[in-house]
Amino acid sequence: MKMTDVYYDINKVEKINPDYEIKIQAENIIKNHPVYFFDTEEFHLYHQKNAKEVFKIIFTEESSVTGFCYIGITHSDKLKAPYSSPFSDIYIIKKPDSILLENILSCIKRFSDNMNLDLYFTLPPIICDKDYAVKTASFLDGGFKLDYAHVNNYYDLKKIDSAQSFPENQSHSFRKNIKRAINSDLKLVKNDNELSNEALSETSQNSLIDDTDIRAYNIIRKNREEKQFPLAMSFDQIKAVENMRASQVDYFIVSMEKNDIAAAIVFKVSEEMVQVIYWGSLEDYSKCRPMEFLAMSLIEHYKKLGFSYIDIGPSTVDDKISHGLLAFKKNIGCKTTLKMTFVYKK
Repeated sequence: MKMTDVYYDINKVEKINPDYEIKIQAENIIKNHPVYFFDTEEFHLYHQKNAKEVFKIIFTEESSVTGFCYIGITHSDKLKAPYSSPFSDIYIIKKPDSILLENILSCIKRFSDNMNLDLYFTLPPIICDKDYAVKTASFLDGGFKLDYAHVNNYYDLKKIDSAQSFPENQSHSFRKNIKRAINSDLKLVKNDNELSNEALSETSQNSLIDDTDIRAYNIIRKNREEKQFPLAMSFDQIKAVENMRASQVDYFIVSMEKNDIAAAIVFKVSEEMVQVIYWGSLEDYSKCRPMEFLAMSLIEHYKKLGFSYIDIGPSTVDDKISHGLLAFKKNIGCKTTLKMTFVYKK
C-alpha cells in the first residue's frame, strides 16, 4: 500500500494540487524537520500495513510549506492519528501561534469531512509539549471534543539529582524495597557496554551478551502470560523497528544467580525522551524487588546520557484507569501527567 500525500492551503481551507517546487520543498522539510520517532517516514512506511490507508497531510501558505502530520484509516474504519503507535503530533515549521494552528486544524477537519469519518487524534504526553495549553485550547475552540485523557507515567530526570539520591525522596516502602533488591545480589545486563551500575550495588556488573534482545523479550512474554495480558508486538516486529535508520532500541535484563528475572525494552522517542515499551518481572522473584532495581537502573543510565524524561506509558486499559497499574507505577516513584485524545465528529 502506498502512502498518499495530501496538500491543503490553510488560508483557503481547501485541498490543492501543488506545483513541483512545493513538492520538493515538502520533501526536504519532512526529511529534515525533527519529529518524534513514531512520526518518522520509515516508521510509517513499516506500520502502514496496520491501516487501510495512510495520508501524509502537508499544509501550505503562500507557496510555502507550514506543517505536516500523518493520519490513517484503521481496519475498523476509524480515522486516527496515530493509527499504530502511542501518540502523534502536528509539526509546524515556523514558530507556531494560535491563528496558524487554528487554520491547520480547520484543514484537518475539512479532510475528516471529505473522508466522511470521525477523527481521533492522540497527542504526546503534556510533558513533551511546551505549547500544550495553546494546542489544547485550539483543539477545543476548533470543534474537537476531549475523548479521553490517559493518566500517563514518567520519570523527570531533570528533577532527579542522581540515581543514588532518588530513593531519599521516595516512600519508606520504596527505600526498603530497593535495599532488598541490592541485598539480593541482582545484576544488570544491557545490550551494549555503556552502563555503569555502581550506584546500585558493587556486585552489579554490566555484561555484553549477544542474545540480550531475545532473552529480554522472553522475560516480557512470560510476564504477560503470568498476568494474562496481551503482548501486542512480536519479537520480529521489535527487531524490524530496531533496524530502522532513526531508531534506538535498548534491552535491559535483571538477573539473579544466572537466572533472568526481569527485563525492559526501551525506544528512543526524541532527543529528550525515551519510552519504556515493555517491562516486567517473573512472579517467583517478586520478593527480590527486581522492578525497583530496574527502575533505578533506567534512571541512572538515561540521566547519564542526558535525556530529560523516561516515559513509562499510560496506566489505563480500554480507556479506564487501571488502579493496580497506577498504584504500582506511583510506588516505584513515577510521576503522572496526561496524554489526551481529541475527537472531531462531523
